[in-house]
Amino acid sequence: MNPVSRQLVLCCREQWMAGAFFGLEPYEDGLRLDCAKRTSGRYCLPAIDGGGNGFSWGRVVVAAELPPDTALRVYAYASDSRAYGPWPDMDRGLRSLSGDPLPVLREVFGPPVAESGDLYVNAEGRYLWLMLELAATGAQ
Repeated sequence: MNPVSRQLVLCCREQWMAGAFFGLEPYEDGLRLDCAKRTSGRYCLPAIDGGGNGFSWGRVVVAAELPPDTALRVYAYASDSRAYGPWPDMDRGLRSLSGDPLPVLREVFGPPVAESGDLYVNAEGRYLWLMLELAATGAQ
């Protein structure tokens, strides 16, 4: 049996506004890090459904126009269940975080899978969650 290749493109604001924003804010059709307020921020995309348990995730491309003094890190978590720990639904759980979300985000996502926008996610599970981290190293 040959593997099935599928492509999903999330390019419109309406497709990703259901995610969780931590230090980043929606701006036009993208995300903005206000480096006058903070030097890094994170955004968790809502779950991407692979269509069946045990789905094998592969290449992910994050197309972004970043100032030269901005770092991008991508984190990934896959599971056959939408539940995580005490949360019956991970999307709602992530959006409910308050205060400093970093300890919980580190527990959920672990270390970054890439420090660029073109990466390979070596994970299996029906649902895939991605977290993007932007860090400003300059004034832009």
